[in-house]
Amino acid sequence: MNWLVLGNKSLFLENEFSKIPKTPSKFKDEAIDWIASGEGMTYVNKPNGELVNLQQQTNLKNLEKIVKICAGYSHYLALGISGKVYSWGNSSSLGALGHDQSVDLREPKEIKALTDKKIKNIYCGNYFSLALSENGDLYSFGNNQNGDLGTGNRTSVKNPTCFHKKVTDVYCGLSWNTFLKYEDGHFTAHGHNGSGSCGAGTQNTGMTSPQIVEFLCDNSEILNITSGLSHSLALNRNGELYGCGARETGMDQRSNKFIKHDKFNDIPVKNIACADNRSLILTKEGEVFVFNNSFQKMNYKMEDNYSHVFCDKSIGYYFKIALRGIIVDLDKLLKSGYGFDLEICGEKLHKFWLSVRLNSEYNKEMNDFFSKFTNQEFKTFLNWCYKGQGSKRTEELINVFEKYQIDPQTKTIENDLLKLYKDEESKDFNLLIKEDDNEEEYDDEDDNDDDDDFEELPVHKFILIARCGLFRDFFSNIKNETNSIKDFSGKSIDSIEIFLKFLYTDKIELTADHDPELVVEELSDAIEYYQLNDHCIFNYELKKIKKQFNLI
Repeated sequence: MNWLVLGNKSLFLENEFSKIPKTPSKFKDEAIDWIASGEGMTYVNKPNGELVNLQQQTNLKNLEKIVKICAGYSHYLALGISGKVYSWGNSSSLGALGHDQSVDLREPKEIKALTDKKIKNIYCGNYFSLALSENGDLYSFGNNQNGDLGTGNRTSVKNPTCFHKKVTDVYCGLSWNTFLKYEDGHFTAHGHNGSGSCGAGTQNTGMTSPQIVEFLCDNSEILNITSGLSHSLALNRNGELYGCGARETGMDQRSNKFIKHDKFNDIPVKNIACADNRSLILTKEGEVFVFNNSFQKMNYKMEDNYSHVFCDKSIGYYFKIALRGIIVDLDKLLKSGYGFDLEICGEKLHKFWLSVRLNSEYNKEMNDFFSKFTNQEFKTFLNWCYKGQGSKRTEELINVFEKYQIDPQTKTIENDLLKLYKDEESKDFNLLIKEDDNEEEYDDEDDNDDDDDFEELPVHKFILIARCGLFRDFFSNIKNETNSIKDFSGKSIDSIEIFLKFLYTDKIELTADHDPELVVEELSDAIEYYQLNDHCIFNYELKKIKKQFNLI
């Protein structure tokens, strides 16, 4: 949700070259979802969907909702929620913008050749671009002098053209190498191949046609592949790291095939990134290792939990903090199997949450509708239902949206939760609050306090289950059905009301009537007391309140 930056003499740090990881000065108190950065322009996406261009040279406000931006050396692609692709930047002479003209563009322009191709993902190499359609067609355009497009020759391509079919995944970063994964599970590589960085067993510079990469084909659990100018790294789901090519991998041994990284034999790796002559390696223990072409190693031990590392062209390093909010909690709830009371297409789920997402109470007609889905189609629906993933371009989701009259652009999990928070009538559970009581564990057998001594705070039982381990334990252990629980935390009603709103919104919000110092003091132990998930965004929100009211 937030990032730290190292190096990167740019507007991110107001022209300061930082030798230690620090929060971008323009976003010290704001969450950042993702960053796309090339030479001259850096784009930041906030969790609410707002796009920020740090250099303010390009206007994106007139476009549809943008779901992804990627950056080459000096050109950019944007993917709209409708599947349209837009381009701008300074690579028109090489064709990387996808327009049949040699004019650089300061403003995004739709690539007409891709309008009806149902594009689901986009990628940028140094001076070339790729767009992957829903049916696995990969459209390539731009520079091809190093075999960048895998066409079998070195002729650059201005108009997006499909050279590769049945592609499921593309691994292409700020480099001249591209790795492709196909429907049958095999991998190929093509491009520059400096020092054998394609991992295909040869050091011939300029592999113009895709070559089988046997190591990747034999490892079905590959999670990520990333390349620099003359080196590549590959990471599998078990945290095992492999590399090939030049010394920037950080390995003692050079190889034109992928081999196990000798520096991380017994150290599980979480995330990797490469650019030109650099490699970033984030371990599952939270350490970040940086290797460059001089084989220098920088090592950073992070106090926070990090989920992602990223390099850019201007020698910047980015570290993403892994804060957990409501969507992560919903995903964890789905995977945990807790509280399921419904089964459709062999998949278990929560009847209440299904009704919320579809604006309709569960009934036999709903069951009949979904029973026509395949198991995989219903899993696609569950990803939208619990994680907000998917779009109106997916056939099975189109049917759902039409059936239940849903606008996918406004029907977000965040909007549903806010609506749920405001809907007092649908709240089916009460927290019974008695202020200034001594903190103690709840025990329904020993508690003799009169209910009249408590004030009721209504909430949805499902929200308590999804977000708080304390209440999951409570509901697991009670013998009889109940619609209330007494809260003996000793916190004020104001603080608990603020906390309950956080469970719906991922935000801690105070009004002029609140005592900030009291609220901060009372909520400081909320993660431990209510057993929120590790690394919850709650602490991040609380830190913002402390800064806002000078309580640090």
